Amino acid sequence: MLVYLIVPLICIPFFLKLFPDFFRVKLDINPELVKALIKFGLPVITSMFGLLIMGYTDTLMLTYFRGVKDVALYQVASPTASLSLYLSYALAGVFLPLSAELWIKGHKEKLKQAMDLIYKYTFIVVIPIAFVLLMFPKLIIKILFGAAYTDASIAMQILAIGAIFYTIGNINGNILSGSSLHSPLTKSMTISELLRLFLDGLRISLQALLSSESYISLRPGLR
Repeated sequence: MLVYLIVPLICIPFFLKLFPDFFRVKLDINPELVKALIKFGLPVITSMFGLLIMGYTDTLMLTYFRGVKDVALYQVASPTASLSLYLSYALAGVFLPLSAELWIKGHKEKLKQAMDLIYKYTFIVVIPIAFVLLMFPKLIIKILFGAAYTDASIAMQILAIGAIFYTIGNINGNILSGSSLHSPLTKSMTISELLRLFLDGLRISLQALLSSESYISLRPGLR
């Protein structure tokens, strides 16, 4: 929690250096601008909140139906498989305002070209990382967490495959948000969450029948 407090304080001097007149500028509230910002920002906040909830449903279900041991293995596999997602987070954060600008200006062809480049370089980076996680799961877990957690290796392999699809989905979601196409985004998130709940329930049921702790992390995406 201290990090969230300290980092903004460290950034204040740099902010004031870039905007020395920030506190001297007179506040001018434009009702039309505020209305437009709320109209654009509220669906984005709602979608981000939905993604946050989606990121924890599988852990909650696993805790309720299986127990803390399986959750511990899952929490080993999940962040390790998420290594390939940092690129998508960085690209999505940059691409959201860029897509909004291009969409508003009507430069749809440039937006399409930018999307092609994003997809191309995303696959170039993400697929090799996912391949390494698929080929050497036990070795990676031993190095990072120790031999006691190697039961999470199959979980990490499954999540590594899911990370590829989640990366593209994350970028597409930010493009839809930036393009003000909130209805398709909301529908896709709703369908994804229902599908995830179904697959989580199916996976947990199979675990109970097979009594195998190796299948603790079957799910369609990552948080």
